[in-house]
Amino acid sequence: MPRNFKSDDSFLRKSVVGAAGVNATMGRLQELGFNPTELERGSTGFKIWKN
Repeated sequence: MPRNFKSDDSFLRKSVVGAAGVNATMGRLQELGFNPTELERGSTGFKIWKN
């Protein structure tokens, strides 16, 4: 069976980059006077649990 999933480390790196981008964008929008709302819970942070 082919393995099509990212490794935990790869996923974590991509999650960190995404969360940083969301936080930077929300910060900039607040500076411009907007009140942005996180539409997808957890998009401004990241967590990975390993067994």
